[in-house]
Amino acid sequence: MAPVEIEMWEQTENLFTTREKVRLWHIGSEIVKVYLTPSDEQTYRFLRDELRAKHRSEYRERRCMVPGKLKPLIPCPEKNS
Repeated sequence: MAPVEIEMWEQTENLFTTREKVRLWHIGSEIVKVYLTPSDEQTYRFLRDELRAKHRSEYRERRCMVPGKLKPLIPCPEKNS
């Protein structure tokens, strides 16, 4: 079963499914709504990895960065919890 992210509830109509079939997945520190569609192992891994990469890049864009002593940039100490 491959995960398809549900960003708006209207998407469930396009997928011919209901809200009851939507699952909540933890991706990093976020909770994401996904619909699991039948697929092979290769498709599952591809969609899962794409979903993780999308949320990882969104997190990195929001993260505050400051100059560090050993590295050019490090996460802000205030936001590092």
